Amino acid sequence: MMTREELLDKTEKIAHDFESTYHGCAQCVLGAFREILGKEFITDRIFRAGSGLCGGVGCSGHACGTVTAGLMVISLFHGRDFDDFQNTGKMMEGFKLGQPLIEKTKKEYGSINCYDIQEKITGRHFECFSEEDQKEANEKYGLHTEICSKVVGKGARWTMEILIDKGFVNPKDF
Repeated sequence: MMTREELLDKTEKIAHDFESTYHGCAQCVLGAFREILGKEFITDRIFRAGSGLCGGVGCSGHACGTVTAGLMVISLFHGRDFDDFQNTGKMMEGFKLGQPLIEKTKKEYGSINCYDIQEKITGRHFECFSEEDQKEANEKYGLHTEICSKVVGKGARWTMEILIDKGFVNPKDF
């Protein structure tokens, strides 16, 4: 049995360490939830779907993969099923559940966009497809080992907070 704080700390640490080791923010969040909730919850297919969300959606610098993966996890608990596709009310409920993650990210970093977050922390952003930018990002700033790993860890923690607060996850079950 874990306390709330122990489960939040564990979630944050796993996601942080995955980003430091493997990179790919969205998959690191999904991987942390897979480690905690099981591979039946975050299947290989769901994990694989997170590949294209890294680097601000397809390495474009837009919506941070940590946020998009966090929203995926929340939606796994309260999203629409295909058989309930016509239920836009359920979709709106899911949007509301994800708002605290979006708001916490905006409060902490000023934006949910990858490049904006990088600029807030380092004073500039780094193009994903530029070898020169990536070399500087990693050598000078520790982009994946220091910066992104902290963002990923916090985002995973905030996602778990939402799941606990809404009663989807009980720390005593772990």
